[in-house]
Amino acid sequence: MKIAIVSEYNKFSSTGGTENYVDFLINGLLKKGHEVLFVTLGSSNLNNIEQTVFCTKNKAYQLFLVKQSLFNSNEIKQKNISYTWGEIYPKLMEFSPHIIHVHTLSTFFNIKHIEICKKIFKNIVFTSHIPAHFCPTGQMIKYGKTPCNGKLSNQCDLCLIKSDFKNIVSGIYRNKKLIKSKLIQTLQKLEIQMICVSEWQKEQLILNGFPFENISVIRQVFIPKIDDKKYSLLNKENNHVLTIGYLGRLSKEKGVDLLFQVLNHYKNDINTHFRIAIPKGVNSQELNVLKALATDNNNIVIDYSIDESTKSSYFSMIDFLFIPSYFIETGPIVLLEGVYFQKTVLAPNIGGPLEFSMQYPEYVKCYEWNNIKSVISNIESLRINENINIRKKYNFETEAINFIEPHVKVYEKLINRLL
Repeated sequence: MKIAIVSEYNKFSSTGGTENYVDFLINGLLKKGHEVLFVTLGSSNLNNIEQTVFCTKNKAYQLFLVKQSLFNSNEIKQKNISYTWGEIYPKLMEFSPHIIHVHTLSTFFNIKHIEICKKIFKNIVFTSHIPAHFCPTGQMIKYGKTPCNGKLSNQCDLCLIKSDFKNIVSGIYRNKKLIKSKLIQTLQKLEIQMICVSEWQKEQLILNGFPFENISVIRQVFIPKIDDKKYSLLNKENNHVLTIGYLGRLSKEKGVDLLFQVLNHYKNDINTHFRIAIPKGVNSQELNVLKALATDNNNIVIDYSIDESTKSSYFSMIDFLFIPSYFIETGPIVLLEGVYFQKTVLAPNIGGPLEFSMQYPEYVKCYEWNNIKSVISNIESLRINENINIRKKYNFETEAINFIEPHVKVYEKLINRLL
C-alpha cells in the first residue's frame, strides 16, 4: 500500500508521544514493504534534511517538509483551508496514496483539509493522540476540579468560562465549544476511521455519538535502543536513600504544582532524594521556582541536559519515576520508558496511566488524582516494598511488532470497503 502520514510534529524538531508514535509507525510500515510519504511542518533546523530519508536498512520514505512561513496563525478557528494546502495538495496528488493517515489537527492541516481529502482520496484515518481534539478546554478536567468523562453538553460552557475567563468578552469561548462539537460531527459524517490510543478516548467518542464500529484502539508503544538497559540496572551509590525521578516539562498540564508539593513535603529529608530531569532549552517561571527549591534543599538535583543519549544513565540513578499529570493523558511515553528500564512508575489513576497499570501491574502504581496525601502514602509504601530487580521483563520488541498489524488491518478494512 501507499500510505501518506500527515503530522505537524516530527522527531526532527521535537520529542513527544505523537512524534514517537509516528516514527514507530513509519518504520514498521516500511519493514512490511509499504510505501510511505511523510508530510510534516518544516523548521529552521530541518534545512539540511533531504526529501528522502533513509530510516531502516535498504528502506526509505519520502519526506515532504511544508514551509513554516506558510503557517497562518489567524486561521486557528479552522474555518478556512490554510496556505499550506497549496504545497500539500500537489504532493499528495503526485504520490496518489491508498490511505491518508492524519495525526494532528491545526492550521497546518485541519478539518477542511480532511473534508477535501475524503472527496479525492476516499480513505482517511485519524489518530487522536490528545483529549484537546474534543474537549473545549483541552484539559478534560471539569471546572478545573475533577476529571471529566468528555461528554459535550451545556455544562461545557460553564467549564470553559471558568478556565478561559479572559476570553469571555470577545466571545472566543463560544467558538471553542462549537468547533469541538462540529469536529466530532464532521468526522462522523465523513465516516472517518478513528484510531484512539486509549480505551477512555474510545468511550469519550461513543458518548458523543461516534459509531463504535468506526473506532479502533491502538496503544502507544516504546521502541528502545538495544544497548540502553545495561545502564539502568546498575545499582545506585547509596541504596539506603530512596531516589524519586521526574522527567518532563515543568507545566500545569504535567502536574508541576503537585510536584512542588511533594518536594516541599520531603524538604531536606536525608532519606528521600529527587532527580528532576527537564528537556534542554527550558526556561520558565516554574523553572525559577524549582531552582529556588533546589537551592534551599540539599536533596534535590536538577538535570538540565536530558535527551535520548542520557536517559539510560538517568534511569540508573533513580528508584522509581513520579508522573504527577494534572490533565488527563493518553500515554504518556515517559511511563513506557520507565517500565522498559524496570522502574516502578507512580502515576494518577485516570486516563492512559490507569490503563497501563492494568497492562503492566508489576510496574505501574496509581495514586488518587491530584491528591498529595495519596501520593505520599504510595511513596512510603514503595519505600518499604520496593524490589526493582526481581520482576517480569516486558518484551517491547514484540509489542512494537504487534503495533503495526492493527494499523494495516484498519487500512485494509477501508480499502476493501470501497471494492
